[in-house]
Amino acid sequence: RSGIDATGDEAEKSLFWREIGFDYAKEHISELPKVVAARVGRQWELYRPFQNAEFAYIEGRNGDAAYAGLFMYYGLAAAALYGAFLIRKRKAGLLPLAALFISVTLTAMYAYGTTRFRVPAEPALCVLAAVGIFPLLSRIRTKFAMSDSHAESSPPTETNTFVHGGDVHITNIFRRTSCRTWASFAVVGSAIAVALPALFRAVGSSMEEGFMLVFPERVIKGDIANVDFLHLYGPGSLHLLSSWMQVFGINLTAERSFGLLQNLLIVSGLMVLTRPWGKKLSTLVGLFSLIFVFTPVGLQALAWNGGVGIALWSVIFTIRAVHRTELQLASRATWVLAGLFAGLALTFRPDLGLALLLVFAWALWKRPQRTLLYSAGGVIVGLTSLWIHVVQAGPSAIVRGIILDPVIHLRPGRELPSPPSWYYLQGALQVISEKFAPWWGLPS
Repeated sequence: RSGIDATGDEAEKSLFWREIGFDYAKEHISELPKVVAARVGRQWELYRPFQNAEFAYIEGRNGDAAYAGLFMYYGLAAAALYGAFLIRKRKAGLLPLAALFISVTLTAMYAYGTTRFRVPAEPALCVLAAVGIFPLLSRIRTKFAMSDSHAESSPPTETNTFVHGGDVHITNIFRRTSCRTWASFAVVGSAIAVALPALFRAVGSSMEEGFMLVFPERVIKGDIANVDFLHLYGPGSLHLLSSWMQVFGINLTAERSFGLLQNLLIVSGLMVLTRPWGKKLSTLVGLFSLIFVFTPVGLQALAWNGGVGIALWSVIFTIRAVHRTELQLASRATWVLAGLFAGLALTFRPDLGLALLLVFAWALWKRPQRTLLYSAGGVIVGLTSLWIHVVQAGPSAIVRGIILDPVIHLRPGRELPSPPSWYYLQGALQVISEKFAPWWGLPS
């Protein structure tokens, strides 16, 4: 009947198409079970769900909203099934809620499956999903509570972690709890190892990576940052990287290996910080952090990554020192290490000073002032690179190169609006990472 159209008024056209429909149904009566199953499947998003979302525009719905609604529905459906199981387990009646689902299914069987036909059952879907989600949220709230009382009531295996002041002995390495921790690091390390060949081959941001090759070479040859060439960060990154390259050579492999170590400081630091809340959460944090640490800049040995990684370990040792109440040699050493890492981080990124100041202010509030004297000594030693640079470049050159040039004397192209826009990219790292966007299509 292709190409044939009805004529006459609306009633005559309706009779015409009804006759065609009846003829088609009689000729295909054997396919009725399959058609009914497809209708019900469409109704509950079990049959061609993405096609259903594509058809949404026919009924005036936005396509993106239809896809978002589809995934939200799947989440609700999974929680609702568990909620129904819990209700039956308590021997409570399900019929009042189930009747709504039965009604929608019958509608789809004699008509067709579409999202709007599901509306009568969706209040029941939300109620059942709430029943299913509530126990899960209660367990999460109990497990990951942030109060001190929770930390005190947690199992000893969770509170006796490194960051909470747990003792470190060689004999503890082979204990069961320690093996689980090493297994957590092994999982994250394996994920990194899989990506390493591609990361070492990948073309990064040519300008930034060029800096991290040329600047250390110039330092090796006797040039001074902020005097002989422009450098907007602290001297620590250049001094350490130039020493590294004197051993391993001035090449991409050496530079990216140094960058890998910096990234590992961040990932491992995040895992150690979250270890008191369990090895599973710590592992997940480590895996997710790979996306945010390795994706934007790869293995480039930038001062940004190095400063953040070292500062994280300063935070770790500060928390560890606060939890060690006794003022013995080991405790004093922990305070010194916290200060040492803080000072070293500042030689990479002086702008981390505000964050580290807040951390040590919290430590000062928690512990007597005399304990922080050891940290102050550590900071002075950690700033060794800066003291050397002061002698080489002079105070005025350092103030101009590290504070005035990057913060005050910005050229127009480097100015950032306040507040930043929600609608387009403005940060340099955002633009760089979007240029090499990952395959999954989300912003890097």
